[in-house]
Amino acid sequence: MLERASSSIEVSVIIPVYNRARVIGRAIDSVLSQTGVGDIEVVVVDDGSQDQLDEALKGYEGRIKLIKKNNGGVSSARNEGTANSTGKFIAYLDSDDIFEQGKLSKSLEILRKRSDTGFVFSDFSRFDIEDPSARLEHTNSYFFNNIYRYTQSPLEGASSKSYFLPQQDVFGLLLAGYFMSPCTLVMRRELYKAAEGWPTEFDISEDFHFFLRLSTLANAVYIDEPLISAGRGDNNLTENHQDCAESDIRVLKSCLNLSHFDDAKKRQIKAAVSDRLERLGWGLKNNRSYKEASRCYREAFSFKPSNIKALLNYLMLLPKS
Repeated sequence: MLERASSSIEVSVIIPVYNRARVIGRAIDSVLSQTGVGDIEVVVVDDGSQDQLDEALKGYEGRIKLIKKNNGGVSSARNEGTANSTGKFIAYLDSDDIFEQGKLSKSLEILRKRSDTGFVFSDFSRFDIEDPSARLEHTNSYFFNNIYRYTQSPLEGASSKSYFLPQQDVFGLLLAGYFMSPCTLVMRRELYKAAEGWPTEFDISEDFHFFLRLSTLANAVYIDEPLISAGRGDNNLTENHQDCAESDIRVLKSCLNLSHFDDAKKRQIKAAVSDRLERLGWGLKNNRSYKEASRCYREAFSFKPSNIKALLNYLMLLPKS
C-alpha cells in the first residue's frame, strides 16, 4: 500500500547542481515561470560546487530552498533534495536543462485525473548550452521512435497528446532501449518512496536503473510533446558510447538480483542483456578490439542460448589453427 502525501505544496522540483553557476538561473527561471500549477517548491541542491554558485543564486533568495552537501553525484543530490521537499508531486530538472511552458500543468493535469497512473514522462528536445536559441532539429522520439510501438489511442480529455502505458509496456520500452530522461518525469511522492530513491552505486545509467524499478511499481502516461529542452555541450554529456552501453548492461545485470523483478521479467532482462552485449561486440569488432568483442559475444550467448548470431560471431573470432 503506497503512503499518500499530504502537503500544501503542489509540486516540488529538485534541481541538482555542480559547478553550473553560469546556467543555473536559466533552469530556475523556467520553473518559476510555470503557470496553472499551484504552489511550486524549487529545491536546489548544491552538490559541492566550487564555482560562483552562491553569487548566481543571490537573486533567488526567498524563492528557492537551497541545500548544500559534499559532492556525491547526481543520484545522491536528487535523493537529498527529495528528502527535503514537501510537494505532493515530484519533478526533477538538471541545472543545464529547462522546462518548457506547460511542462508542469500538463503533467499534473494527467496525474490528478488518473489515479491509475504513478508517473508521467514526455518527449524532449535539445539545445546548445552556449546558445539556447540553437535548437537541434529532432526530438527524442525521432531518435528513439520505438516509443510509438507502445502507444495506442490518445487519452481523451487531456490538453496534450498523451498515451497510457501499463507497467509491462513501460518495462518493455526501457528494455528496447528507449532513453527516458529524468527531467521529463513528474511522479507521485509515494511512488518515489516505494522505489527507494535514486541508486548511488552507478555513475552512469542511474536513471535507467531508477526507471526500471518504477516500471515494476506503477503505470505511466507518455506526453508526446517536448516539454523540456536538454542543454548539450561542453562536458555535460558522456560522449563515450561504449561506456554508456557497458553501464546499461551492468544496470540490467544488477536487476537480476533484485526482488522488484519476478522470474518472467528476469527472463526478459537476460534477453535484453544478450542483445546489448551482441551490439557492443559488433562495435568492438569494428574497432578491431577482437578480444573484447569475443568476450561480449560469448557472454551474450550465455545469457540467451537462442542468440545464434552471437554464437556465430564468437566462433568467427576464434583463433584459426
